[in-house]
Amino acid sequence: MKKTLLYLTAALVLILLANCSQGVKKVKLSYKYVPGLHLEYEQHMTRAIKVLAKDSIIKDYDRSLVVRVVQEVKSVTEDQIATIYEEDHWSFEAPSKEDSLKIDTMTETHSFTVSVSPNGKLHDVDFGEDASITSASYNRTYWEQGMPEFPDDEVGPGHSWTQTNKVVLPDETLEASTTFKVKSLVREAGYDCAVIEFDGDMVIPLVPDPADSTQRTGLDRIKSTGMIYFAYREGIVVLQRERWVVDGTRQKMEKGEMLHYQIAVESDSEYILKKMQRK
Repeated sequence: MKKTLLYLTAALVLILLANCSQGVKKVKLSYKYVPGLHLEYEQHMTRAIKVLAKDSIIKDYDRSLVVRVVQEVKSVTEDQIATIYEEDHWSFEAPSKEDSLKIDTMTETHSFTVSVSPNGKLHDVDFGEDASITSASYNRTYWEQGMPEFPDDEVGPGHSWTQTNKVVLPDETLEASTTFKVKSLVREAGYDCAVIEFDGDMVIPLVPDPADSTQRTGLDRIKSTGMIYFAYREGIVVLQRERWVVDGTRQKMEKGEMLHYQIAVESDSEYILKKMQRK
């Protein structure tokens, strides 16, 4: 009997050790773009905005936005660089141009083309001839600083990496960094997902646009936190939640004088996959 008990105990220990030796499950994070892939997202955003000048609040308002995002993969090169066309359809409430006491629902559409590698590295982005130099530069810098470039190796819960960028200004060079961490592997909206937490400090300058008569320039320091649900089998984002806290400085020409002011923004957004279709 004692021998039997010892055998069973030893066998149980071996089973436990075998289970432990399997380790943490790891997955490959990679976008799996193919020509004709069609994705549709819905983004909900809320913003609380304050504008301050000479230690006084000159504007204080909230804004809610709903954005319909449509993406289509146009082509993929032999080295897997995908060219993606995106249209963003915005709707928001604003005072009526005819009667400022009334609120109208306004709509806008913006489009751009971006080229990215499977690991998320940005190669090129084209906002079109009508886009301002300021907004095009701002969005490109956000992509470079705030979007993840996935590791080459498989990763599991607990794995983290940090992306760092140098921001060269006329008088100084600043550093922006974002840390990404795989929190867990879960099921979300019917997909097997890696949950990726991120925490970053972005630094985004406003590049002056020669077409802007106000000569507006500035610098935004952005604390960005959030979570990405990445469907690793399909290679797409299923859900992303993000919070920005912005501390910005601005200057612009107004009535022949250079006006200096600050902005403070708290922004929350949720980015939800609504449709995926492959041709």
